[in-house]
Amino acid sequence: MQLGHNGQTLLTVLEIFLCCGTIFGWPNLLKILKKEGFYWTETGNISLAITEAPEEPAKEDEKSAQEIQDAAFTAIFTLATTLFAVAAFLAGFLMDSYGSMKTRLVGLVLFLAGSMMVTIATPGESDDYLKYGWTSICCAGIFLLVTQFQVANYYEAARGRVLCVFNGAMDSSSCSALLFLTIYNALGYSMTWTIYAALSALIIFRTFFLLPIDAIPYLCSKPESGTDENKNNVELLDDEEKSPHSEEEKKEAEENEKEVPAFFSSEVALSPLFISTMLFFIIQVTRVYFYLGGIAPGTKELVQLDQNCTQEEAGSITGTMMTNFAIFQFGGVGYAFLNGMVVDSTLAKTGEKNKALAAGVFLTTILGISFTALTLIANTTLQYASFFLSVLHRSFTFGINATVIGLSFRNEHFGKLYGTTQIFTIISAQATDWLFSYANANSFVEANRILFYLEIISLFHFCLFLYLIRKNPN
Repeated sequence: MQLGHNGQTLLTVLEIFLCCGTIFGWPNLLKILKKEGFYWTETGNISLAITEAPEEPAKEDEKSAQEIQDAAFTAIFTLATTLFAVAAFLAGFLMDSYGSMKTRLVGLVLFLAGSMMVTIATPGESDDYLKYGWTSICCAGIFLLVTQFQVANYYEAARGRVLCVFNGAMDSSSCSALLFLTIYNALGYSMTWTIYAALSALIIFRTFFLLPIDAIPYLCSKPESGTDENKNNVELLDDEEKSPHSEEEKKEAEENEKEVPAFFSSEVALSPLFISTMLFFIIQVTRVYFYLGGIAPGTKELVQLDQNCTQEEAGSITGTMMTNFAIFQFGGVGYAFLNGMVVDSTLAKTGEKNKALAAGVFLTTILGISFTALTLIANTTLQYASFFLSVLHRSFTFGINATVIGLSFRNEHFGKLYGTTQIFTIISAQATDWLFSYANANSFVEANRILFYLEIISLFHFCLFLYLIRKNPN
């Protein structure tokens, strides 16, 4: 079935938003699950989501029903998100080795199985279906996600921008949980997750009728003329062929015809560029995780210092600010294209991908330094600026990661490289746990000060691109 490139992109964004990251809207999902009464018991006689062996009866009885329920839900979320990172490399390997269709079929099976288990789960009878269901849905998300980025190969001149938009959609996908919370309030539990399971129709349609069995190649051939969109694309390609950078493009085309280097080689996974990319990504994701997890207590601490008020008054002000922060979250997919626009426009002007990527990396780092600096200042008004900059930084972090991999390495290794960066976010999660312990023992300002220094140190990635630019001048 034929569908224009813009139509493909729109459906890709829709699938990412609805199917790939709903689990990351866990606070809104919890409102549904707690209201239904999952993992609630008055006696404490219930096993936790991960722990198979029951605790000692005396210790279990000491826990309140609320503590047991919270522990069970925390265990589910921890297991699901950990497996999301672990499954990323497997999904990338499957995509690179066996193609789009087989990878998406694995994701489809996991999505259907998971959504069905969540739908039929009954409080007090089959609570653990939630554990299996959300774990499956979460893993399905990464298998589907790694097949989405190939759609950017349709856009030769705007590939970086499109990659950033897709990452922005993933960044905003946590907001889909709010959509399902709204449906739940109107239609109830079973109907909500039946509708969610029905989204598999979109996955099936794109898998069998729109996306190729293998992968969309990069660079794509010229489209046939006929539509305005295709005419514009042909004119763009013709202009590029006449540009002074045509010799460089010929060299790149010749390089693409060479033998694909091994994944574990100095040209791919063991290259200084990829190692630097991975370390940079770990630092930026740690900054993202700690901010999202500690925004409420961290903001409350600053408000109390600024307003010189009681904890209760600071909590009330912070609650209002958190509502406003939730509004900023919806802008992730809208802001994401900005980083890609910087990369694409720099590439168009200079014809040098390292200069374009250096611009994107530098902008991401400056955003991280800027909004982290604001979290060190006890000024309530400035925290609204930090809200906006943090959303920009988060979108840019995930967008530039995919863009660097997509433009710097062979397309045959994209899935594995992307999956590798995702699996190493486990380090970010562990670092975030340590930072929370440090913040609780000292203060969130002191923890953010450490992250501020780390953001400055992460300029090493930008410096590496400067070295590559000097090493390979055009």
